[in-house]
Amino acid sequence: AAPTRSPTTEKRTTATKIRKVIERLIKKPQYQPITLQSFLQRLAAEFSDQFPAATIEINCDKNITVSTVASIKDAIRELVTNAIIHNDVRSPEVTVRVTTDSYGVYITVGDNGPTIPEMERRVLLGDEERTPTYHGSGLGLWLVNVIAARSGGYVQWEDIEPHGNIISITLPHSVLDGRVEAAG
Repeated sequence: AAPTRSPTTEKRTTATKIRKVIERLIKKPQYQPITLQSFLQRLAAEFSDQFPAATIEINCDKNITVSTVASIKDAIRELVTNAIIHNDVRSPEVTVRVTTDSYGVYITVGDNGPTIPEMERRVLLGDEERTPTYHGSGLGLWLVNVIAARSGGYVQWEDIEPHGNIISITLPHSVLDGRVEAAG
């Protein structure tokens, strides 16, 4: 089975995510250039050390640099983390692919794990409001949605048959040439 975390680690991780969400919501977004290939290679090396049974494949042109909120790295990290720790196979497989076209930049994270439960998908896609009576998980996925929106982008989810998920963060083309069109 995939790696699991202790209840204490889970509580600490949840508290950290809550703190990050609050920070993201009250601070004015800070934009910086991010060379995606070098960031993704460092991320893959970090996760390979932390989760040696997992395979992480990176497909990204070395020339793709985006000017967006620095926290986009947190969003990508969250998606890769979820793809590994919520996976139910002995050897989780994660592929991170970055492509561009005339509309924008597409950062996709695919995995071979179980389909993300509907409630968590609704949180990820912004279809489920987090309220005091909401009892689902998905705080990290909600953070991904917030970060994508603050970057001027959006999130999509796709089911892979027979097993797996693809989550895409789409950023506007303006992040490639520094004309950031993000929501505040």
